[in-house]
Amino acid sequence: MEVIAANSQYQIIVLTECWIRNQEENIPRLDNYSIVFVSSNYGKSGGIVIYVKSFLNYEQINIKKILDHDISDEFLYINIKNIKLNVIAIYRHPSTDIKLFFKNLEKLFISKYLNNGNKTILLGDININIMNTTKETEEYKNILKYFDYIILNKEYTFIRKNYRSILDHIMIKSRNLDYFHYQISEHNITDHEIIEISYKIDATDFDVKNSRRLYTKKHKQIY
Repeated sequence: MEVIAANSQYQIIVLTECWIRNQEENIPRLDNYSIVFVSSNYGKSGGIVIYVKSFLNYEQINIKKILDHDISDEFLYINIKNIKLNVIAIYRHPSTDIKLFFKNLEKLFISKYLNNGNKTILLGDININIMNTTKETEEYKNILKYFDYIILNKEYTFIRKNYRSILDHIMIKSRNLDYFHYQISEHNITDHEIIEISYKIDATDFDVKNSRRLYTKKHKQIY
């Protein structure tokens, strides 16, 4: 974690499938970052951690207020108030009910919390290989299309000697395409490839009232 955080451009760090089972004390601390996490809902795998730089004023949204279906997969939602951005990290267990995941995704898209005037990014290990043409993959893509979301990344995110797939997805509104850019890099400390995301902040998107410190130009690209 120190290796990743050493790059000062990372203002938010999202980790999925962290094997967290209600043990916050086992989550590594990083200087000048707050920690938001959700433990695994299904077996020993799963769990999500978000590290948020201290200058960002965020609120964690209780996902149970949005999803009234059984939540076997993990969703972690923070509203970053001073840059008007919703960040939803997701880990979908490969063995849970994919239909239930689709229902929860639809509930999330129509919720008042996601339609709060902020730009929105959903990201994580979805465990749906969009390289494959299957009934489930097509249904997933159709749900995103219906709600005007696109999957930003097109490169492999999980690479083995004889297997390559795109299991990790960045989902944004199509109209916000110009605000988000990404690159994928390989690192030996992670099981999947690392996705680095930059977010362009408009002057109108920065909320001085909700800022914790003076905003400077170097924070315009935050991921």
